[in-house]
Amino acid sequence: MTYEPNMSVLEIAITYVCNVSCNNCLALSPQAPTKRDQDMTLEDIERFLAESVACNYPWTWLKLHGGEPTLHRQLMEICHALTAYKTASNPAVRLSLVSNDTNRKRVEEVLAAGFDPQLSYKAVGSSAISYVPVNVSPKDIGVSADSGCFIPRDCGISLNNLGFWPCSPSAAAARVFDYEAPVKHVQDLTPERLKVLYSHCDHCGFAIRQERTTQQMSSPTWATKLAAYNLKGKNTAEAQNQSVKT
Repeated sequence: MTYEPNMSVLEIAITYVCNVSCNNCLALSPQAPTKRDQDMTLEDIERFLAESVACNYPWTWLKLHGGEPTLHRQLMEICHALTAYKTASNPAVRLSLVSNDTNRKRVEEVLAAGFDPQLSYKAVGSSAISYVPVNVSPKDIGVSADSGCFIPRDCGISLNNLGFWPCSPSAAAARVFDYEAPVKHVQDLTPERLKVLYSHCDHCGFAIRQERTTQQMSSPTWATKLAAYNLKGKNTAEAQNQSVKT
């Protein structure tokens, strides 16, 4: 069975920066820390919305994701761009915020900007929250899992600063596995093009439906990839610091 991605629901990862460190985070915020230069910008969002209008794309639900989206420096500008799109071009679209709710004031500002409070996701950030161990590769334990899972179908497809992805976990993993986005523009979106990256399911714990746990787990492939990603980040930071000093 191959799961079909829900092409009308989109999770927009505007940042992977987060203020909590939950084990097994599917956005990989604590496992693969990033800086704000990998955030989406207001211009990125405006380009996405312009493309959506130009091809009359039938979005039914747009969700601001992270990381922790309330940490984004242009959050309110992005929210206003989305609500303007809703008012002018797609009155039926749902807008919501996926937040750990640690910044209640900013969350309330987003809701006041026109996001539906009934559709806001509240999960108080804590390292004690149980999550599926996303960093366990089915391939490492001898299981084939290259046909997707419930996430693209139930939660929708994903967009980050690199492009469109079949799901949020694959979008986050792109930073670590150096994936090329299968789709760059709204007008090119098709299930077939996104399902090309179902190959990543061989490295996603959700594909084997493991039990939730508070213990961080990483199979050999992930341990190697995360170590390389974080070493590269450390070396880049040290080089930048040295450049500043000289």
